Amino acid sequence: KGLSLPLVHAKIACMALTKHVASMRLALAPRFALLLLVLVGFGVRVWRLDAQSLWYDEGFSVWLASQSLAEITARTAADIHPPAYYYLLHFWLVPFGNSEFALRFFSLVPSLITIPLTFLVARRLFDQTTGLLAALLATLSPMNLWYAQEARMYALVTLLGLLSAYLFLRWLERPTWRWWILLTFVNTLAVYTHFFA
Repeated sequence: KGLSLPLVHAKIACMALTKHVASMRLALAPRFALLLLVLVGFGVRVWRLDAQSLWYDEGFSVWLASQSLAEITARTAADIHPPAYYYLLHFWLVPFGNSEFALRFFSLVPSLITIPLTFLVARRLFDQTTGLLAALLATLSPMNLWYAQEARMYALVTLLGLLSAYLFLRWLERPTWRWWILLTFVNTLAVYTHFFA
């Protein structure tokens, strides 16, 4: 009462700015929490990544991925696992080599991507809090940690299965050809990674 018009406008602007900053904090808090989970996830996955030597199945992965693409195709036709993982590992070996650390890091990457993707799927199905809780469970899950440190296809097929669920949810919300094509591609890659997909 008795304030000049410019002071009233300034006060309204300050109140709006304060409200905007508070809403930005609320919006940034889950992103910060998710980033923190990914960093923790990276730390627990990379810790002692090369502490053990390769076991038989991992050695087979390296040996098969070291072959030509035609040889990989021929040998997986007689194996119980399809060739997509071995193809991808084949191209990974070129720049990164075949040390235990490099080989297992190839599994660490999809396992790490699984954390924010778990958040997205759970948030879409439920809410943001559930998404963060699900991401926390994905971060610390002993099974996820185990397969993140193994030079086999299980971390990759987990990521592809989760990505398939996410794309399916997006397609249900907005059934366009784009989502359907992406879903079909991911599902095909998943089946060519592991038959359980």
